Formats: sequence, C-alpha cells, structure tokens
Amino acid sequence: MDNNTIKFTDAEMQQIGQLQAKYQQKIFELGQLELAKIDLEQQISDLSDAKKKLLGEWTSIQKEENDILQQLSQRYGDGVLSLKDGTFKPNAK
Repeated sequence: MDNNTIKFTDAEMQQIGQLQAKYQQKIFELGQLELAKIDLEQQISDLSDAKKKLLGEWTSIQKEENDILQQLSQRYGDGVLSLKDGTFKPNAK
C-alpha cells in the first residue's frame, strides 16, 4: 500500500457490506415479484382462453336453440311453448 492509499475502517467496511446486502435482498425481492407477476399473467391468459371457449359454446347453444325453435315453429306455427309441462299453445289467428 502506498502513502496515497486510504484504508477503510472496519466499521466503514461493515456499513458498505450491509448496504450491499440490502441491495442484494431487494434484487431478490424484485425477482420474486416479477415471477409472481408472470404467474398472474399466465392465469389471466388461461382465464381469457376459458372465457373465449365458454362464449363460443354459449353461441353454439343459442344457435341450437334458434334451430329448434324454427323447427317447432315450422311444425306447429307460432305460439307459446311451456317447458314446465311440455305443451304448446298456438297463437290465435
């Protein structure tokens, strides 16, 4: 060590070490948060995909309902269908 070199005290080195440990802890915590965010984004994507699938199935059911109603209307004419007792009452003409 030459005459211009200054050696930190043990207390200063301890402070610097503690500061570095704090940085390392925060880096670790930020990494954990980022991984949690990635997991949540995947869950959101999965939920979005499930919703799209269900909406497609909903549309298919609506089409199926419309097809059945058209068939019944062609067969029996316009009227009121009671699902409770399985009857059909034609509209008065």
